[in-house]
Amino acid sequence: SGVSDQVLTLVGSLSLCFNGLGRILYGSLCDNIGFQASLIIDFFSQFVIGLLFMICTSIPVAFTIVVCLMVMNYGGNFSMYPTVTAEMFGTENVASNYGFVFAGFATCSIFLKICLSSAYLSYGAVMYGTAVASAIASVGALFLTPNGNSSGKKL
Repeated sequence: SGVSDQVLTLVGSLSLCFNGLGRILYGSLCDNIGFQASLIIDFFSQFVIGLLFMICTSIPVAFTIVVCLMVMNYGGNFSMYPTVTAEMFGTENVASNYGFVFAGFATCSIFLKICLSSAYLSYGAVMYGTAVASAIASVGALFLTPNGNSSGKKL
């Protein structure tokens, strides 16, 4: 039932490296294939990883791999979201607009923590819910259209 403290310590350390790797990987993807395709890859892979997470929590090697991949995707967000914000709203107001984007990201993180702490929601329900949300986000990313002008618009 679960993994040992030693495995959790190793996973925590390795996942930090994968967080940094995700920033490099998704930054490179964003530069080479565009933000829309990169977001779709990120969100869809997070959907798959979320589903896999639920079935491998008692297998230390699988657990380590899945958590590292999950944290890699999480790190990738931090390299893509500034670019997405600039592409969607123009570069003139990217600094003020990114504040709203990051506030939304932070709000969702707080909401997730509240859900995970709820006596009314099981851990599995929350994890499956986040997997489904990732799948929906990957479809939603198909409909993103860049602003295309440098004058920008403020949120």
